[in-house]
Amino acid sequence: MPALKYFRRGGIVYGTCYTARQGFAYIQRSFASIIHSQSFASCGADFRCGVGVFIDYPRNIRVGHRCLIDNGVAIGAELPQGSLIIGDDVQINRNCSIDFSGTLTIGNGTLISAESTILTHDHGLDPRSTPEGASLEIGDFVWIGARSIILHSVSQIGARSVIAAGSVVTKDVPSDTVVAGNPARPIRRKT
Repeated sequence: MPALKYFRRGGIVYGTCYTARQGFAYIQRSFASIIHSQSFASCGADFRCGVGVFIDYPRNIRVGHRCLIDNGVAIGAELPQGSLIIGDDVQINRNCSIDFSGTLTIGNGTLISAESTILTHDHGLDPRSTPEGASLEIGDFVWIGARSIILHSVSQIGARSVIAAGSVVTKDVPSDTVVAGNPARPIRRKT
């Protein structure tokens, strides 16, 4: 029993509190997963969702099988006609911000690391203007490193590409390419 080590480490009070906290967190995640999966246009089997997730326009979202949206993720759009398609086996880690004001497609097996931002709209130089949506297609098995920013000017990130942590992507990324920096530039091809 995994919780037993916490009883040994901190005594009965610590072990009991830890076990209760883990049980409560499991119930919260289960409840959030059920609520969100019912609100999407379609949702595949084994969808998991963390707590504190904000989802705007859920009827414009399609989610594949075995996907994870972790704690604190915000998925939204400034335009009601935007759409989001999430493929199978996609993992969106904690505190990411995903904008689908344009059309956003996330390919199968893609991993979006913690605190990353994806934008599919632009206001130009007037922050109060009506946003202009743009389409973005993220290929299969892409790894977007922690705290990366993908701007509206990007229309495609190729399959099996890697976006290094902290990168600011302003241009399209070819398949099998590793990009890094601000602005992100190709640093090598994957073999």
